[in-house]
This record gives sequence, C-alpha cells and structure tokens, in this order.
Amino acid sequence: MSMPSVYPKNLGYVVHRLVGYHRNQIQIIPSTSSAQVAPNGVIMVNLPENTILDLATFRLVIPELLSSAGLAASVGGEPGVKSCLPFAQAMIQRVDISINGTMITNGLSEYNTAFRLMRNVRVTGDKNATIDCALQNSFPDISNDTVTTITNWNGAANQVAVSNNLVNGGAVAQNIPVIICDWLGFLDKSGCSVRFLDTGLVGQITIKITLADTNVLMNKVNLAALGNVNGSLPTFSATQAALAATNNYLLKNVYATINAVSINDGVYDMALRKTLEAGRTLELNFDEFYNFVQPGLTSGQQSIRFALSSQSINKIYGTFRHDSYISRGMPAVKYDPSSLYNEGFQPSYFNFRSFATDGSFRWQYSVNSVNRPNYLAAEIEALGGVLNSENKLGTEAVTGNQIFSFQEFRNNKFAAGIRLNHPIDGENRTNWVSGFDSRGVSAQMLWNVQGMTVPSITPPGGSAITTACAYVLVNTTSTLKIGAGRQLMIIN
Repeated sequence: MSMPSVYPKNLGYVVHRLVGYHRNQIQIIPSTSSAQVAPNGVIMVNLPENTILDLATFRLVIPELLSSAGLAASVGGEPGVKSCLPFAQAMIQRVDISINGTMITNGLSEYNTAFRLMRNVRVTGDKNATIDCALQNSFPDISNDTVTTITNWNGAANQVAVSNNLVNGGAVAQNIPVIICDWLGFLDKSGCSVRFLDTGLVGQITIKITLADTNVLMNKVNLAALGNVNGSLPTFSATQAALAATNNYLLKNVYATINAVSINDGVYDMALRKTLEAGRTLELNFDEFYNFVQPGLTSGQQSIRFALSSQSINKIYGTFRHDSYISRGMPAVKYDPSSLYNEGFQPSYFNFRSFATDGSFRWQYSVNSVNRPNYLAAEIEALGGVLNSENKLGTEAVTGNQIFSFQEFRNNKFAAGIRLNHPIDGENRTNWVSGFDSRGVSAQMLWNVQGMTVPSITPPGGSAITTACAYVLVNTTSTLKIGAGRQLMIIN
C-alpha cells in the first residue's frame, strides 16, 4: 500500500519491482585506430543499437596515457624539460554527438576549457580528492624535481619498454592509466533529463572525440622554477625552450564502455511505442554549451560582445587567460599558496585570471540592453555569483566547489557568472526549460569589464606578449524530439 502524498515517504509500505530487468557493461572498440592516438587525432565511438543505454555510464578508458620528457638527461649542463600530464579531460578539444546521422550538439570548439571552468564551480573537494584523483588525474603529479625521477604506474622497467613509442621519438616522462567518466551536456547524468535512452527508437549514436594540441601539457625543469602566485612564468633557456616545444603526449589502446539494460515485461516498450503511434513525440532536454573567444585585450576597460539564439539561455560565465596560453611548451603554473586545499599546479592553458591587482576591478553583463546585475559589480561578487549560478546557496546540505580562497579565485580560477533560468532544488537541472528565450532575434550580449592589468609574458622561443584573451561560456537547454520511424528534431 502506498501512503498519500501528504505523509513523508518513509511512512509508506510499498515494494516496487522491475520485472525481467537485466544490465551489463559493454566494451566498444573505436572505429578509428585505437592502438595509438596522437594530439589532434580523432576517436570515433559508435554506441550499440536496439538496446536501452545508460548514458551516464559512458566511459573512455585509456590504459596508457603517456607524456614525453624532452630529454632524459641534461644537455650542456642544463636539465631536460619534463612534460607532465594534466587532468584527463584536458586532452579533449571537441566532442561531437550525432544520432542516426543528425548532429545533436554544436561541437564546442574548446570543450576542455569549458569542462575545466565548469569543474571549478561545480565539483566538490571530496569528489576531486577521491574519484577524480584516482580515475581522471585531477591531482597531476608534478612534484618530482628531476626528469629522471618519474611516475609510471607499472614501474621503471616500463619506461624503457615504451621510451620510443611517443610520436616525436622522445623519452617518456609519465605513463598512467585514466578513465574519463565525467562529461558535459548530453552525456552528463545531471545534464540530460533522460538517463536511459532506447536506441531502437532513435538509431545509432556516434560520439566523435577530437584530441587537443600539446599546449595543454605542463612543462617543468624543477620545482623552484615554477610560476609564482601571480601567474608569472619562469623563463626557459633557448635549449630548454626548444625541448619544451617538442614535448608530446600519446594515448594507447583506447576503448569505450557503457551499460546496457533490458526490461522484458513488455510494458516499457508498449508505452513508448503507443506514444509514437498516437502521433506524439518523446522529448528529452539536455545541456548545451557555446563558447566565444576574443583575444588581443589590453589593460584597462574592455567590452566583449557576443550573440546567441536559443530557446533557453540559462547561465553565462566569463573569464580571462593570457594570450600566451595557446603557445606550446609553456611552463606549468603554480596555484596561489593561500589556498588551503588545491591541486598544486595546472597548465597555463587553463589558468583563468581576472587580471586585477587591487579593488578597482568591476564587471557587468548586458542582455538585449538590460544590465545584469543592474550595477557594476566588484570582483568578489563574481565569486558570490558563482554560488548563485550553480544553486549552492544556504547552509544545509550545500555542496562546495573547487575554489578555496579569494586569491586563488583571482589568480587561477576566475569566473564571473550570472543565472537567467529558474533554480531547481532536488531535481535534474534540465527537467524544466525556463531560461531567456532569444529565438527569432538573437540575444545581443555584452560583458563589460574594467580595472584589468595584463602583464608581459614571453612564451618559449617567442616574443613578449602583453595581451589577454576573453573566454565566454553560455549554457543553454536544447530539446531532442523523437518521432515515429526514428524521426528526430532538435530545438536549440
């Protein structure tokens, strides 16, 4: 007997049963070469057809993720440059998902940047220090002071065995196994309103993963030479710069896994097919992301313009990086030491900064000429806005994020965010479409910032750079409509 809804659920006495339920994990070998995948390479995965897939269990398994050491010994009295591996998702430049030939995602051009930004504001410290550390290399090993003192998961003998397998022929600095189990958007358990999808209704799902360039690596000579708290980077010698620029990474023997289920009571299949036969559609909502990149920004006041047409603009995040972030061979950046609990170091590519040096930094968004907030907000309010955007408000059962001090926020994890959709408590965040609707006429948006001071940084083998790059990430909700005969329609 189930109790009336006016009583707490723990007063009810009822047994729910799924009849004929079966579940199994399936290994999927990519249709592209999986023996060795180099930077900028492509991994194509075709998910099983005519089964119910648990989308939240999609994993990319990388038994061996390798980075190069430049040289294993010194040259001319100078130590070699060790290349350290960042968090696993840093290797992914783009993820494209199509169903039965219909592209359902917009193919975010800097997927890894978006993932890192959202990880900073969403992921809790406990998850980062346990699951992410063990599976996704969230605490990159960069503590060793010499190139020859390296971490290989199956011993030093493996270094010799694989030392010539990097595409540039260099020595191996690191060789670790990782499993990429967290994703943005359609494959995110909280980013899709339907976790289980019957591919018999939609056709084959194809996931195309494009790897990033080598500029996502962390290069170092020794611990003392790493960047200071303001993000300034050490200067490599000409020899070390040449080594750093050739450092590389490689993925070996990659495969994917996903869980498939079946419910053999006939009721589930009948319910879905009756809906389609009646001329109605099945609908699912999922998170979508768009990014806008504007380089060449100088100190002082800046206005970053962007536009988007969507049925639901949910959140807007803005941050800055130094224009040198795209250079190969950049040294690793040290996190601000005021942070109580952090990962120590990160690639220059993902070092998000406000470029503020005092209390004069101000920011404000404008959406179709409406200012949000309606005043120029202080730098500290950007950190407060992150809590509002991710609905991390209150004192009871509130999960944290990856920002552990204001100085770390300013120098390493800056993000100014606003929320335009309704916050949902205790439900999947895509169950409701409630954001700003800009269909028909694209929303004209502006991010105004003042009080920036951009330092000069010289990348390895290059000239001094004195400009910054703005990165704006917009989160929207898209809807996939499924009709009879595997007819699909996307509403962005």
